[in-house]
Amino acid sequence: MEVPQELEGGLTRVIREFADLRIMLPMALFFFTVLFVLTYRTHSAWVYFIPPSLGSLLASVILVLEPYNPYKNFFATLEGRELEDIKTDPNAQRLLFMLGSQKARLISIRTGFLLATSLCVLMILLAIIQPKPFISKLDPLDLVFNTFLFWAASFGVHVNRLLCWAFREWHLVHKT
Repeated sequence: MEVPQELEGGLTRVIREFADLRIMLPMALFFFTVLFVLTYRTHSAWVYFIPPSLGSLLASVILVLEPYNPYKNFFATLEGRELEDIKTDPNAQRLLFMLGSQKARLISIRTGFLLATSLCVLMILLAIIQPKPFISKLDPLDLVFNTFLFWAASFGVHVNRLLCWAFREWHLVHKT
């Protein structure tokens, strides 16, 4: 999705790239593939099904409770962006309002459920081709670590979907 011209100067390069599906799709596929390979080696049913679904839903919950702010992140700090400048920029305030809206929250919830379902279906397919039987041992550290990794990868997908939606809405309003 093309970043609106009014927002290009205020958004960091990384955030603009997160909104680009041509960049985000291969990146997400790579990270989820790595996670599937790591999970495939564990043979624990707990690790197969809890982290993919919990990580995706956790990303949704976080974005519902605290709406995404593309101006408040590590990359903005690196590029020397000041939050005070964003407070006076009407375009930035409009984007923040859109990302904090009820519709953005619903998009985040829908993304979380679709992602959790898709990842669980893929894990079921991996379980079918798994040559060794599952073990029922619960390793809490492995569970937490894998949940964190799936959360991180899912969060990137959530950010992409939210930014694509916001930019599409932005362009629709300016066309009318």
